[in-house]
Amino acid sequence: MGFQEYSKERIHHWDAIASIPLGQRNWGRFYQKRLQQVYRHLTNTSFRILEVGCGSCDLLAAQESHFAVGVDFSIEMLKTARIRHPDILLVQADAHALPFSNSSAFDAVILSDLINDTWDVLAVFKSIAPLCKRSTRVLINIYSRLWGPVLAFASLLRLSKPNLPQNWITVDDLENMLRLTGFEVIRTWQEVLLPLSIPLSDAFFNKILVRFWPFRHLALSNVIASRIAPNAKELSASPSVSVIIPARNEQGNIPQIFKQIPKLSNSMELIFIEGHSQDETYRSIQQEIVNYPHIDAKLIRQTDIGKGNAVREGFEIAA
Repeated sequence: MGFQEYSKERIHHWDAIASIPLGQRNWGRFYQKRLQQVYRHLTNTSFRILEVGCGSCDLLAAQESHFAVGVDFSIEMLKTARIRHPDILLVQADAHALPFSNSSAFDAVILSDLINDTWDVLAVFKSIAPLCKRSTRVLINIYSRLWGPVLAFASLLRLSKPNLPQNWITVDDLENMLRLTGFEVIRTWQEVLLPLSIPLSDAFFNKILVRFWPFRHLALSNVIASRIAPNAKELSASPSVSVIIPARNEQGNIPQIFKQIPKLSNSMELIFIEGHSQDETYRSIQQEIVNYPHIDAKLIRQTDIGKGNAVREGFEIAA
């Protein structure tokens, strides 16, 4: 599936969600309310706020900003948002290519439960970067991978928002992607240990217990606050990237790697470490290197055994 098909599928999905009457969209109400409280502590009413993937704009409206802009690619979601929050400026656009000039600087950019649903996270961050000044806070929350099966089951029972298959990205992955696109992470933390409204208990779980180990690792949502790194605009817009690929008995998967791997940088190399395969993995890699001459790819045979050794050998020859 390519980017266009991926986007069409998700637009259709969210248009369908928007067609459900508001009274029947009760899933995750407590979770959304808690997120509104969290974000209110991170912004103030004087901020110029942009939310990308705003949906019905309830989170953005809760910030009570004097200047708020909501972006979503679902026209039906924006119709709902326009009825519910007529004072918010709404724009139909894709997060991968925001239609704002570089002079449109915001004080805060919110990406709430969006990253797990995007095609290319790096492209989204690159699209946001020109809209940020040094003091801008980019505020992100993503689902914890630990909750994947729970959310899938809750969706079947109509207790949570229906979702298409998600990209389960770790906080470490996200921090690395932010750094690659010129941001620095200020702080990460966890929120929502108990996504249900239970008098007394929910406050204890979600405001106190979630702050402590090991309970914080069981939380539903990871929150990341970031900003433009010092002198990021003077740095190279395209850092070099080396992708280390240990490969053993992967003959059938090699063509798909070359076909589907995203372009992470204008200076990117693939380093294959073939690990004594019993099939034709080595020859398959050789053939695909010939088939894709525009991809900078290297191939070596592993001198020892084990994935850890293969990765280290890849690091040794990385440019």
